[in-house]
Amino acid sequence: MAITTTLKGKRTANPDGDSSGEVLIAITADDAFSYKIDYDVNDPVDLIYLPTGIVSKKYSTLGTNTYRVTAGTEQH
Repeated sequence: MAITTTLKGKRTANPDGDSSGEVLIAITADDAFSYKIDYDVNDPVDLIYLPTGIVSKKYSTLGTNTYRVTAGTEQH
């Protein structure tokens, strides 16, 4: 399984994105038919069901921050 994140508006001149807090998250895995995600293991939210492995998440804490994203899959 792999998790890829892309900051909205990230460019060479703007490596931390456009300050919107929007992050595109893509989860891929062999033979997966659905996914679950926890957007930050430091928050009390449990894994949330995703029918596809692609989701957009808006983080609202100001500044440059680090989040630990956890994902799981349901496989054939």
